[in-house]
Amino acid sequence: MPPSPPRLALPVADGLVLVRLPGIAHLLLDASAHPFPDDWRDHARTLITRHGLDDEPAAGCIWCHGSLAAPAITPVVRVRDTGSIILESACGSGSLAYGLHRADMAEGEISLAVRQPSGATIRVSVSRRDGVTPEAWIGGTVRHVASGTAYLHGDPQT
Repeated sequence: MPPSPPRLALPVADGLVLVRLPGIAHLLLDASAHPFPDDWRDHARTLITRHGLDDEPAAGCIWCHGSLAAPAITPVVRVRDTGSIILESACGSGSLAYGLHRADMAEGEISLAVRQPSGATIRVSVSRRDGVTPEAWIGGTVRHVASGTAYLHGDPQT
């Protein structure tokens, strides 16, 4: 009997799943078991530390809510090298992580539209070849919302 395919999403606690992607790890939180907190920044930092993600280049806490037919996320992402932790208006990698989790649960293909805090949706499709290798796509509308120049402390052009 061939080995079972590796799980893309690893359950770590009740209502809490870890999905690792290149460059970012996401903790998916079922919002019915883990409501989005008022102190989201401190709560996300605590979760990231508790689950050993401090050394990841980026780590997210993705609160998942809505029905299976109309899922939505509230993403908080921490970037290690900048020390930032941001409540995102949309998150492609968080939407992908949610889709990979759903594909693991269904043991097959999924296609869904994940509602973002901005009100937009990111479409996620996951398929598998031979039940092992996931293929995943995300897509959605892109809008230009701002322009400008950012100067960082220590930037040689300043």
